[in-house]
Amino acid sequence: MTYEELVAKAREVFGKADASGITGHVAYQFNITGEGEGAFYLEIDNGKIKIEPYEYFDRDVLFTMTAKNLIKIGLGELDPVWAFTTGRLKLEGSIDKALLLKDLAASVKEQLQREAAEPEEEAGELSAQAVTEEEEAGTEDTEPEEEAEERKEPVTAPSEIRLPGQLSVSRGAKGKKNRKKKRR
Repeated sequence: MTYEELVAKAREVFGKADASGITGHVAYQFNITGEGEGAFYLEIDNGKIKIEPYEYFDRDVLFTMTAKNLIKIGLGELDPVWAFTTGRLKLEGSIDKALLLKDLAASVKEQLQREAAEPEEEAGELSAQAVTEEEEAGTEDTEPEEEAEERKEPVTAPSEIRLPGQLSVSRGAKGKKNRKKKRR
């Protein structure tokens, strides 16, 4: 992945983030090591995200990591706190503002899940609509038969036929015969 591809991917991923709850100004600089090496910044100004391929000297936090880890963090596949703890992410600056990256990543993950669920919901709505149309079309043809069925009383076969005063024989829990006299 080249540096330009990385910046474009970061714009795509972090552009989905909901930063509306972040008031004020936060500036992150990302120093990328290894493949796609370079620096760019992510600025949040009153809930609006801006990503540019430049260094930001008046930054609140400086993150240093690989491009792969940045994308994983952005997609919510890697927890930034865990990445910091395991040494995959290094930071300099305000820890409070650095923790906002976790909130941004969580909002991106939620947005991606909603986008993935939308086609399923649309397909479900279409199939439910088709079933409703079939039911409406089928209702016209079958109504007289259904009404005729409702008028008939169901016939059920009794499991045991007994005449008044007749004994019934059943087996108890231990298999012994219990004789009971039926009461009238």
